[in-house]
Amino acid sequence: MDIILINGRIHTQDPERPFASALAVEGNRIAAVGGNDLIRRAGAGAQIIDLNGRCVTPGLVDSHMHTAHMALSLGEVQLYGCKSLEQMKQAVRDFIRQRQIPEGQWVRGCGWNQDLFAEGRLPDRHDLDAISDRHPIVLARVCGHCLVANSLAMQVKGVGPGTVCPPGGSFSFSEDGQPDGLFYEDAMALMRSGEEMDQAEVEALLLSGMRQAAALGLTALGSEDLGALPCSWERVIAAYHALARRGEMPVRVVEQCLLPDAETLLDFFERGYGPGWGDDFFRLGPLKLLADGSLGARSAYLRSDYQDDPGNCGIPLYTQEQLDRMVLTAHRRGMAVAIHAIGDGAIEMVLNAVAAAQARCPNPTLRHGIIHCQITDTALLKRIQTQRMQVFAQPVFLEYDLSMAQARVGRALASTSYAFKTMLDLGIPVSAGSDCPVESLDPLCGLYCAVTRRDYQGEPPAGWFPEQCLSIQEALRLYTVAGAQALGLGGQTGILAPGMLADFTVFDRDLYALKPDAIRSAQVEMTVMDGKVRYQRVQS
Repeated sequence: MDIILINGRIHTQDPERPFASALAVEGNRIAAVGGNDLIRRAGAGAQIIDLNGRCVTPGLVDSHMHTAHMALSLGEVQLYGCKSLEQMKQAVRDFIRQRQIPEGQWVRGCGWNQDLFAEGRLPDRHDLDAISDRHPIVLARVCGHCLVANSLAMQVKGVGPGTVCPPGGSFSFSEDGQPDGLFYEDAMALMRSGEEMDQAEVEALLLSGMRQAAALGLTALGSEDLGALPCSWERVIAAYHALARRGEMPVRVVEQCLLPDAETLLDFFERGYGPGWGDDFFRLGPLKLLADGSLGARSAYLRSDYQDDPGNCGIPLYTQEQLDRMVLTAHRRGMAVAIHAIGDGAIEMVLNAVAAAQARCPNPTLRHGIIHCQITDTALLKRIQTQRMQVFAQPVFLEYDLSMAQARVGRALASTSYAFKTMLDLGIPVSAGSDCPVESLDPLCGLYCAVTRRDYQGEPPAGWFPEQCLSIQEALRLYTVAGAQALGLGGQTGILAPGMLADFTVFDRDLYALKPDAIRSAQVEMTVMDGKVRYQRVQS
């Protein structure tokens, strides 16, 4: 034995032995789970860790987030929580002043949310022009499905009255005939800029993001990174592969491969890549596609108009024919798809595409997935169950969405939002993630939302559609065994049992004993991945 933990409250997620007080690690595997008598089996040089009643869970899994985007956003203006347009503008001014950003250099920000603004409206180019007319400025909405640019940024990128909007996106014009500065979905590509990053820069960026994840108790991530950085998708794969080969990965990563068109997907296969390429630390997972946008930006694709925006039902990013082709191309190669779909219209399109692929090329072992899966109904949920689809859920989305979903779509559709309990009762596989940096990467925030269905101020007191609240056991399962299974790591991680990889998280208190409102107050003491300590909290 190399490490033996004793005197703990160990929640294994193993139905054969759900609770233990001691755990032994040998190499990178769990050697034994049981009582404190395991200490008798300690050999010379074994490290004995007295947990003093601390809680141990299987290593936490975030089944859908964005490592590269998260790390990249840390160098941008952070606009999360701004309560007014004026506060947002001042934050950008302060950022430019404090960092002494020279004229002509791009300024980027993220995290604004018009639903929080006292002015009650979206920002436009005039708001950003008031910040600076000497810096190109681009600020992304919190959801990542909308951005606003100033006049100089549009001028630099050559966007003007004659600009043609790309398919799958939208932008509009002001009365003067100029674009108003707001760009949605695929139209956001018009405002992307940045010098290409070399591999060393990509490696450093990814490593910084993974270290943050380890500090929050995470040992495995389902991460979408291939389109996030100013470099080729192959360079991102090469950077992860190099880190894994050198033994520098602090968490396991399964790449959810954003390859948005058939040409790129076929090139990916022709270069020798495919599902499972890699090793236990970094491997390629499903094809990631986006079928629609976000509810907050009113670009999620609904089967009926938005209640607070008549005439608008959102933006489908593919036609049904295009989506069918993408899904079938991956399906034929044995590659699962994981498709972002928030609106019921988009979810229906995804289900149709998967059904068509299975009909033309039956493969009952291949499990496709829906990411987010917010606006549903009974018929859609039954189709998800019948078609054996995986749901990659984000419980932390509840914190914001519970305050605006009903205004967007009405009470009847809002009541279907994130129906986790119903999904589990139907036998639908559900895993949990954060979609970070859209929301906090901290899994304790997601656990709190899944159990309480309240915002961080405790509202509404009874929970938002409380019949969908989960128990702490159900919620934690989404972040452990279910997360591991969703990423193709089942049988290796997700439970604490002999022979499993030694991935586990140590908390300062027992999550099962806490009142729901106190879940977010727990702290990660230690994160162990592959039998090695990847994070340890410094005691004050």
